[in-house]
Amino acid sequence: MKPKDHKFHLFVILGYIVLLINLLGLLRYARFGGLYSSIFSIAVWLPYGALYLFIALVPALIVMALAKIPPISATLQKCHLSQNKIKYISSLTFFSIANILLYADSFIYGNYGFHFNSFIWNLITTPGGLESMGSSAGTTFVFVLICLCFPIIHGLLLLLVHYPGKLKLPLFFLSKKPFIKSLIIINVVCFAFQTVGYGLSEINPNPSIYNASQVFPVYFPVTFKSIAKKFGVVADRSQEIKIKDIASVQYPLKELNVDPNHKKYNIVWLVAESWRWDMLDPEISPNTWNFAQESINFKHHYSGGNGTRMAMFSMFYGLYGNYWFPFLKNRIQPLIMQRLIEDGYQMKMFTSARFSYPEFDQTIFASIPEDFLVQAFGSGTAGWQRDQEFTGEMLNFIENRDKNKPFMTFMFYESPHARYYFPPESVIRQPYLEDFNYATVDLENDIELIKNRYINSCHHLDSQLGRVIDYLKNENLLDSTIVIMVGDHGEEFMENGRWGHNSTYSDYQTRTPMIMHVPGQQARSVQRITCHLDIPGAILDLMGVQNPIEDYSLGGNILKDTQSQPYYVMAGWSRLCYMDNQYKATFSLKSYNVAGMDITTIDDKPVPTQEFFDNRKAQVLDMMLKTNKFTK
Repeated sequence: MKPKDHKFHLFVILGYIVLLINLLGLLRYARFGGLYSSIFSIAVWLPYGALYLFIALVPALIVMALAKIPPISATLQKCHLSQNKIKYISSLTFFSIANILLYADSFIYGNYGFHFNSFIWNLITTPGGLESMGSSAGTTFVFVLICLCFPIIHGLLLLLVHYPGKLKLPLFFLSKKPFIKSLIIINVVCFAFQTVGYGLSEINPNPSIYNASQVFPVYFPVTFKSIAKKFGVVADRSQEIKIKDIASVQYPLKELNVDPNHKKYNIVWLVAESWRWDMLDPEISPNTWNFAQESINFKHHYSGGNGTRMAMFSMFYGLYGNYWFPFLKNRIQPLIMQRLIEDGYQMKMFTSARFSYPEFDQTIFASIPEDFLVQAFGSGTAGWQRDQEFTGEMLNFIENRDKNKPFMTFMFYESPHARYYFPPESVIRQPYLEDFNYATVDLENDIELIKNRYINSCHHLDSQLGRVIDYLKNENLLDSTIVIMVGDHGEEFMENGRWGHNSTYSDYQTRTPMIMHVPGQQARSVQRITCHLDIPGAILDLMGVQNPIEDYSLGGNILKDTQSQPYYVMAGWSRLCYMDNQYKATFSLKSYNVAGMDITTIDDKPVPTQEFFDNRKAQVLDMMLKTNKFTK
């Protein structure tokens, strides 16, 4: 073997070691449920590290092959780039890219519980997506520095390979045939072990094995169900559920029957980003708290999702989140907006974010002229400043409206969105994290300081909601106006091991304040569980729609005093969460078996999976049917 081959093999092996160290960022998220699952996790870690290395090597090998083509080779020689240099440069480049992607994936998985997927691609490619994250220039700078570390590390390893000095003998031992053969054997054994382990867990469900496999991106599951069946071992399929893809939409199921003499209430619909239920507090939110005592205050209200997209969709459509995708594709507006247009409402919608991310300009507000959609991302101002500005503009719209026609206005507040925005006068919790940099923040040590930022931002939100409340009272509009104040979803601060939202369906991520003022309705506190899915049924009923709710919604009527639904459904980008008075159970939007489910009590304590299924199978099957109810 030529010396240069030894050096390149050594460079590749050192790259493998760097990649394995990088993968520890993902491995730490595996739920080690005992010795077996721990060994399984290690058995995935080693060969999948080799797999990612091979994937990185493929484009490098292609570049090497292309460099040998005579015309290209001649050009490279003129540039003093030998085949050997191309080999190392291409390998270094793609090794670095692989590590950068894995580092980013680890960051995403740690925060949200999923890997690079269509949601992340949507975030990157949709206008307003990256801005919605609220990252600062400092965050971008630190992430760039971290990304630069990987080519620097591989560059230093390249120098070490060529100039090892005293490390020559121990280093080059790594490139010797015996070591390489041993490494290959270890990886083959590990790969076989984890393959068999996962296959057996499919026959006899093992949640810890399933979880460990999901920690690693592009994991390839292998099942033995057909082989096992030949030997008389049949997997229990009674707990497998599949949700069909929606081909086309039928919404509503029947044409609406509307009372022509219905009263046309004004509507003021105020939604706050990441506003969780315990922020409705007399100290944190005094204005909203007092208004809640004068209105209908829903004390156990849940979002229809753990992120803005599905939460808002459920709030306006009353449908599960899996319907978002076909509704977006076909630009189907909610019936609420259709009825407002038909009744000649004056409308103007405001957001301190963008209507393009999520794509509400193509769904909820698809029929609203662009001039009536006021947004401000890109203005260079902070979220709290935009909230103040647009609250003022919204009140100006109400003030200058045609008093002879009903109006509807909507405002989406950004103050409680990470990085949590507020002016100095809104500080009620100290100390708080002043320099909030996503790339350098230490969640374990800084989480209380971060939460204090959030509380301050919610206090500022309350000041803006208070402006609206005071204006409506001063102008005597409450006698003719429906007022909704609600969070799109919640926000977690590591109470259950996560920060933010979009990752789980814990109360902290999904439970929100919900205050509703309806002219003529008595103020009261509602203790039963309610959900965003129940809002459209109530609004359309007040707008004179006489159809049964089942014709257009999967929720109930939030204003009814009895529990209208035996269970509710919350949604994320790729998962649904079933919730009733006792349990929460999370399902894949595609398919799953029981091992892949997360099941807890209503207050997020783990329970045995079988205990859930023994008593809830009929309701779960009913939920599955409803995921395709509004299809042709």
